[in-house]
Amino acid sequence: MTVRTMRHLPDPVLRQKAKKVSHIDGSVQRLIDSMIKTMQWANGVELAAPQLGVPLRVIVLQMPEEEPIVLINPEIIKKRNSSLSEISRSLRHRLHQQQIGQVLEVISEYGTNADGALYGISDNYIRVKLPLTTDSGKEIVKVRITDSCEDFVSGEIISDFTNS
Repeated sequence: MTVRTMRHLPDPVLRQKAKKVSHIDGSVQRLIDSMIKTMQWANGVELAAPQLGVPLRVIVLQMPEEEPIVLINPEIIKKRNSSLSEISRSLRHRLHQQQIGQVLEVISEYGTNADGALYGISDNYIRVKLPLTTDSGKEIVKVRITDSCEDFVSGEIISDFTNS
């Protein structure tokens, strides 16, 4: 069971249709174990096999202090898609709520979005709304999380690593 390297766009495996798992054997179990270990190492809440370069229909999910959930060959249909979307929103909301009061390392993005706000991504892949005092983007800053919204958390900058 090892931590594996995560793939990012434009990696072609992320655009391929994943294949069904025909039977669960030792190699699939090792993949699942590595997926859980990698997800936990990255402080994530979900991970799909293609994100590790394996084009199989396997997903792992885990909320803090809960046991991992493994989905093999999930079938998303319209009715279930709505239910899964609601579960995802609920899990994201709980994760965001748990961040309030925490200090996260965040890399800020260049410029502002259409809403005039500046955003960044935390070291555990949470979208963070930053105060506009961060001017150049692509800075790593420590942010104390003060509020949670549906798609992001917001906070105040407590230190700037580029000036340390």
